[in-house]
Amino acid sequence: MKPIRLSGWLTTLLLATRLRCSRRRHRLRPNARPRIAWKLKSKSEVAGGTIYDLHLVSQVWQGITWEHQLQVYLPSGVKPTKTMFLWNQGGKASPASIALGMDFAKKMNAPVAFLYGIPNQPLFDGKKEDALIAETFVRYLQTNDASWPLLFPMAKSLTRAMDALQAFAKQEWQIEVTHFVVSGGSKRGWTTWLTAAADARVQSHRALRHRYAEHAGPVAASAQSVRPLQRHDRRLHQAWISPNAGYAGGEKALGHGRSVELPPPRVKQPTMIINGTNDPYWTQDALNLYWDDLKMDKWLLYVPNAGHNLAEKTRGANDPA
Repeated sequence: MKPIRLSGWLTTLLLATRLRCSRRRHRLRPNARPRIAWKLKSKSEVAGGTIYDLHLVSQVWQGITWEHQLQVYLPSGVKPTKTMFLWNQGGKASPASIALGMDFAKKMNAPVAFLYGIPNQPLFDGKKEDALIAETFVRYLQTNDASWPLLFPMAKSLTRAMDALQAFAKQEWQIEVTHFVVSGGSKRGWTTWLTAAADARVQSHRALRHRYAEHAGPVAASAQSVRPLQRHDRRLHQAWISPNAGYAGGEKALGHGRSVELPPPRVKQPTMIINGTNDPYWTQDALNLYWDDLKMDKWLLYVPNAGHNLAEKTRGANDPA
């Protein structure tokens, strides 16, 4: 299969060079596959169910040990199953995320796991989120080291979490977990695409937030959709959209119109994309540029008036326009 030529906001950061089989090389590098380490720190009986709190060391990336909080939520009356839902997000567990995880588990009638610390940050002089991802693209271009793009260790964290969850379920519940449904929002949505492409244990995945879908959809499917996506965006806005400004520094440093060729992730699992109609990262009609190229079973939900966090907003008659 011919490699996909990526362009758009991503490729303005990348030189015209080949990154063939980079995901595979990253997985096989010695320092990229340390012995996985996890332990059950606590088991808490709370109103409505049980919370298992695990500590996970997923990898050593660029000399940095990645550590994560990994929590499993099991509501009262719900029996462990062979399929587990795995959500990934940044930071650490909070009362809000715990409540969300337990609510997911109740509605799914199955155990739910939340993997935190995706990515480990801040890194490299305090950079976080988009600025951190852009920095790692620049460092890849400067070194030609294919392990630099941050999306790879982010995805690897999920594969290591699945390893840990399988071992945990066998130890704690005496069952074999065989499949996962993975999900995440925004750049953590990128992670779900790459994890689904690399790991057969992923049965399906859920893509949340418009920005994720616009970025990850073309990467997973179509070579033709990315350049029109950027051109369409710039034609309407005449500049970088402000939420994507973190990548503009890399564009200025490396120049315009550069590209990298990547082997396409072969995502075949059923996919659901959830977009907010007021998400500022991309234009709403951008989905038209790649929807037909997603060949798996797929579903799309637009949340009315929702921004990047998918919180639906309504306006009363007396609210200012």
